[in-house]
Amino acid sequence: MTKPSLAHSFFDEIKNTADPCAFLAGLATSAEPIFEEEWRDFKRADNIKSDDVQRNWSKALSGFANTAGGVLIWGIEAKRKPGNDRDCVTNLVLIDDPAALKSRLMQLHHQATDPPVLDVVVEQYGDSSGKGFVVCFIPESNFKPHRAEQDGKKQFYLRIGDDFIIMPVPVLRSMFYPRAKPILRVETRFVDGIEAAKQIVWSFRIHNKGIATAKDVCLWIKPSGFFDKPKPGLECFMSGLDDERGICVICRLPIHPGTWRDVLSIDETHIRATVIRDHNANFTFRIYADDSEPQASRVQFGFQELVNKDPLIGLPIEMPPGHGQPAISPQHGGMSYR
Repeated sequence: MTKPSLAHSFFDEIKNTADPCAFLAGLATSAEPIFEEEWRDFKRADNIKSDDVQRNWSKALSGFANTAGGVLIWGIEAKRKPGNDRDCVTNLVLIDDPAALKSRLMQLHHQATDPPVLDVVVEQYGDSSGKGFVVCFIPESNFKPHRAEQDGKKQFYLRIGDDFIIMPVPVLRSMFYPRAKPILRVETRFVDGIEAAKQIVWSFRIHNKGIATAKDVCLWIKPSGFFDKPKPGLECFMSGLDDERGICVICRLPIHPGTWRDVLSIDETHIRATVIRDHNANFTFRIYADDSEPQASRVQFGFQELVNKDPLIGLPIEMPPGHGQPAISPQHGGMSYR
């Protein structure tokens, strides 16, 4: 199913009007200038067998398919007028044989780009004299980038403004190698009531909300109070305390998209005294993973929440990375910051 777009709406407007030829001819006599757009282009074809037709068709297929789709209308000339910064319709240059041009475009279509652009629609409209227009709808492609094979240069194009430009290398690279990244979130919760045991066990879980697997995940946690008996989760190990009294835990196993992993639990043996003194319990996190931006965040629990056994279960507010990319060395059990 073709996705909605300005190009598709304009193509349908032409196709569904009572007299498409009159509609298209009216573009040249409009009181307001009709400009070329990112989704609309006009071409003349004095000789439908010329190399210009082949080159323009190849570039249009590549450029529109690589961008957001577009409509290419043959039989109308567009030029840049003084005072305008875009090409606009100047006059009609009707196609002598619209059926023949349509046939040639369809023949060229399969070799015009690599890979060929799917779901292209070409319509012909002729007046009483037999002359007329050819209107082509080129959708945005799900298989981009498409290289123009018959433009004389074999380039990849984008439609920018009223022109087809050669695709910049960073854009081309992103299309060939789209990067899917993990999105990591830390969930903090407490279990065991403080009234009976005068103790709370805190648990820390990492969720992967992204669409790529997170590897070499490392979580650094700094608590506000005194903690005892830290226990790493399954297939996780601690790399010791650093000089900021933070706990570093490294996951041996990857965390796949849509899954989670319990990485640490710790007992706070003096929770009552800590909470009364500080009026809250808070944790600062730093989380790192391969192919993921470092993140820093913080979560806080109030004393009343602990007394009522109403844990704040959720995700800390994300903050911009601020600690640099970590250098993790599981073999030596340490972490340093560049």
